[in-house]
Amino acid sequence: MKRALLHATWILLLTALPAAAQDPSGCWAGTIGAGPAQRRAALELERAAGAWRGAIHVLSRSIVSDSLTDIRVADGAITFSAPSRDGRPAFSGRLADARIEGEVAADTLRQPFGFTRATPDPALALAGYWSGGLYQGEMMALRMGLEFVPAPCGQVLVTMDSPDQSVENLPVTAVDLRGDSLFLELSYLGGTFRGAVAPGATSLAGDWVQGGTQLGLRLVRSDSATSFSRPQEPKPPFPYDVEEVTYHNATDSTRFAATLTLPRGDGPFPAAVLITGSGAQNRDETVMGHRPFLIIADHLTRNGIAVLRADDRGVGGSTGSIMHATIDDNVGDALAAVELLRAHPKIDAARIGVIGHSEGGWVGPLAASRSDDIAFVVMLAGPAVSGEEILYAQTRAISAASDMSPAFIEGSEAVARRFYAIIRSEPDSARAVNAILALADTILRTLPPDQAAALDSAWSAPGRAEQFRQSIATTVTPWFRFLLTYDPAPALDALRVPVLALFGELDLQVPPQQSTPVLERLWADHPDATIHVFPGLNHLFQHAESGLPAEYAAIEETFAPAALEMMTAWIRERVGRR
Repeated sequence: MKRALLHATWILLLTALPAAAQDPSGCWAGTIGAGPAQRRAALELERAAGAWRGAIHVLSRSIVSDSLTDIRVADGAITFSAPSRDGRPAFSGRLADARIEGEVAADTLRQPFGFTRATPDPALALAGYWSGGLYQGEMMALRMGLEFVPAPCGQVLVTMDSPDQSVENLPVTAVDLRGDSLFLELSYLGGTFRGAVAPGATSLAGDWVQGGTQLGLRLVRSDSATSFSRPQEPKPPFPYDVEEVTYHNATDSTRFAATLTLPRGDGPFPAAVLITGSGAQNRDETVMGHRPFLIIADHLTRNGIAVLRADDRGVGGSTGSIMHATIDDNVGDALAAVELLRAHPKIDAARIGVIGHSEGGWVGPLAASRSDDIAFVVMLAGPAVSGEEILYAQTRAISAASDMSPAFIEGSEAVARRFYAIIRSEPDSARAVNAILALADTILRTLPPDQAAALDSAWSAPGRAEQFRQSIATTVTPWFRFLLTYDPAPALDALRVPVLALFGELDLQVPPQQSTPVLERLWADHPDATIHVFPGLNHLFQHAESGLPAEYAAIEETFAPAALEMMTAWIRERVGRR
């Protein structure tokens, strides 16, 4: 929907306009779409020499402008199009009280749009680039950047960069500057910023709230960002060959862009497919300035094992949408990667395995249970329980490590159980969202007083109400619905190829004490299953102090050498050169 909405032919139909408000000429500002597809936009219409002309400008990763043709204003209706774009999304609405409101239809999807008469945006005073980072206390956790660019009709395009996650130009979907108070929203991420502009507009400081986490965000006018040391990252020239490849999941024609690293020589070589964890990840699984999949691929390939790593759906050079894909879809993606390797002249088709991190630790075993072409499975922090069980354990572990009160932890889980019950029982997303919102208004009255008080204090923090409403959209996506109910036990029990499961003792996202007993039971009769927990390592397999995600960026180590060595030796023992 996002691409169709923002990069397609535009047709606007406004019907039954009041006689006193039939002239649409001038500048309009507002939004097109809703949820993940919502974008800010500006509309220009002008009548000159008896003819209409105009343009529409969508404020996305950049300013996407389309000249309008075939503009007609008659009998209270307006139609126009921008034929330079593919597709034909159609708009219908009304003009009243200096607002244009209606519905846009593209393919089978319908979404709202709304415009008001444009006035200069006060945020133009912030034009330029701002760099800094997210902070937990005085420790920078993640570098960040914001860019404010003047746009047509006196508007401003605002985009966000996260260089440590290799993400650039994320569109900001709401901007509100009033005096020295600034509010920004990225609705598709469920993220908001509320802060203050320093006198002279030299710095910004406030709170970034996303996914129940609140961190300080501090930025100054600049064109550079603080750099972190990542000593493990390999530097060219490499002692192996690197190929950029593409392949497709034939089921839905999704195209994947990937990197294949090959040992030098004639081969054929054993090979591994790397499978990322939750969320939109690039081929290096970049997080907090770390690129663990780059480190793993480099280490394995230096030791004679070819490695394929790909951008997730909708990331980098890959098509599709990760939030509309389920684990079943991801299994098909992994098997498509295996097929690419099987056809490569330097790969031994009988010695191809999969290595999955976190949620990828679900995908790998499920793929192996559906295909005889997978020779081994490695699970890196792979859960052995359902998504719902993981979410409860993750929340308890992170909250406890963050010194949250027992009342807050117990109350949070009680609320989550009620919300998840709605998601499981209500297949219609709109009705599920409405039911959750209705329950949220009354649920505190059903909890014990200490839990209600703890949650009420947290929920009343600035920006939390908006952030909560935004985050609900994620919980009704196909990805989250499947994750919530998926039970990996049948696939894990069915595994008969060699399998290695590695965990970090300090992992708070997939706590090993929850999953390792389950794996020991399921694999009690497995002919070749190894489970190992590394002391002192976190979810990313870094040596850590608390295991909290806020530490990830500050740790220079990307992936513990001991974990790399154990994984490499284990794979070579099973599928080394014959």
